[in-house]
Amino acid sequence: MKYTADLKVTFVIEDGQPEDQAKRILYREVAQFEHAIEHGRWSENTGVEKGSAKVQILSHGPTT
Repeated sequence: MKYTADLKVTFVIEDGQPEDQAKRILYREVAQFEHAIEHGRWSENTGVEKGSAKVQILSHGPTT
């Protein structure tokens, strides 16, 4: 069975951080999210086929 979820992520970067900090965090955490879906957070078996988790960034950028 293929499962799909649409997610919305928002966060605030503290003043004084590098301009690309948000993008770096976002891409790093996408990779961690894929890994957690497939492998679990500790030693649990998630039942997800290895290599099947795909997390896409559809758009990103500053908002008001």
